[in-house]
Amino acid sequence: MDKIRRFFSLEALYLIILAFLPFQKRIHKIFRPLSEYFLENYPNLPKVFEKKIAFYLTDFLILGLAALFLYRKRDSLRTYLSTGITKYLLFFLGACLLSLALSSYASFGLHYVRLFQLSLGILFFCLTVQIFSHENKKQLIMLACYVVVIVSLLECGIGIAQYCLQKPLGLRVLGEVPYFSSFKMSDGSRWVFDRHVASTDLVQIKRASGTFSHPNILGGFLFFSIFFSYLLYFEAKNRLFRLFACIALFMQISTLCLTYSRSAIIAWMLASSCFFLSIFLWQKEAKDKAQRLLLSLLCFGCVCFALLYPQFVDRGGIVNYNNLVQGADSIRVQFLMTAFKMLQEHLFLGVGFNNFLLYIQQYAPVELAPGNYYYVHNIYFLIAAEMGLIGICSFLLFIFSILKNILRAQMSIFSFAFLSLFLGILFIGCCDFYPLVTQQGRLLFFTSAGMLFVCLKERKGQIVTQEKEVHVLGK
Repeated sequence: MDKIRRFFSLEALYLIILAFLPFQKRIHKIFRPLSEYFLENYPNLPKVFEKKIAFYLTDFLILGLAALFLYRKRDSLRTYLSTGITKYLLFFLGACLLSLALSSYASFGLHYVRLFQLSLGILFFCLTVQIFSHENKKQLIMLACYVVVIVSLLECGIGIAQYCLQKPLGLRVLGEVPYFSSFKMSDGSRWVFDRHVASTDLVQIKRASGTFSHPNILGGFLFFSIFFSYLLYFEAKNRLFRLFACIALFMQISTLCLTYSRSAIIAWMLASSCFFLSIFLWQKEAKDKAQRLLLSLLCFGCVCFALLYPQFVDRGGIVNYNNLVQGADSIRVQFLMTAFKMLQEHLFLGVGFNNFLLYIQQYAPVELAPGNYYYVHNIYFLIAAEMGLIGICSFLLFIFSILKNILRAQMSIFSFAFLSLFLGILFIGCCDFYPLVTQQGRLLFFTSAGMLFVCLKERKGQIVTQEKEVHVLGK
């Protein structure tokens, strides 16, 4: 009984954090006096710069998980902090702190709050690696799959309802925002049947965002959850569980399309291609299941694109490259040039952690309209601009220290799934900033990285048979 209690206490709290990942209601009112105190000496900050101190429930849960971990395994703390991959993360955090300390905003307390929140994401990666590093890790991964997939189905229901109604559902307590990103639709239709069944007065089509602050982040979460559904399908013991996985995938792909997130949809296509190709080449015992699942995915994708093809045409970026997308991308190119100029003039430590928006007007190639700019849509350029070569090299070494294990790892379905997922998130990082800037994005990034690192720790030569694995589906 004590063994069961020890096993499920840390793991249960970890799964609760995963369950709350999409629901990030900001807790900021209690911190308002502190926010105002920090802003006293900085009254002229840009409008787009987030001036409120806000924490989330998952911040406190991560701290609780860390405290419980240290209480249970305090003797391994020194050994853990000396491991190679942790060193790179500490170097990265050190570069963030040093760049901030040497910047013009070194005394701005709000920046240190943001740095603390980034460190919580890194801490969650470290906890993922430690909690999943035992003989029952595959059972725990399957439990995580169920949690993520079930929560994603709830997000799908919310997202589909938002899109059909073209308005928020009043779920602000779960983190839903009252405003949605939208695009102009020539005939105001939401899908192909609107043209034949009902007339609408819509001019702007609101994209589904669920309980996330932007449709792109919902798209990233659905991309993340799709790979957990893949694992449910391949590890299913009977048709009922495979049917559940297929229904989940249809819902996830449908809602992903309703976000119209270019980066997430393309990442799903590329990462899924990588995943299935890996199975066909190196996991031939799963080839039959992969063929059936791939055929189902192609059917799901064709149905969604057929129903939403006119909307994809007007949205642009997937089936064509229209004026709307060209205009958006031209602005993003300006921000890339701005980030590169920041790096050129502050080569080693950048302009300082979280300072990009504070310096963007100074380094922009053209004067930007007030409120019409945001972070560079590329986490690598963002890190380089804010933390210089020291910061970006530390971050890339962290990624390399994970991926280099591929050469020695005993690859499995789990390894290929999380490898494809992580590569997809790295691709999203080339197109957007939320994997490192937002709370939900950081959790997606560091959870994927941690899961992959755990799976790649299984070395070649280790005997791992299907009969010896303990799966929750067999219970």
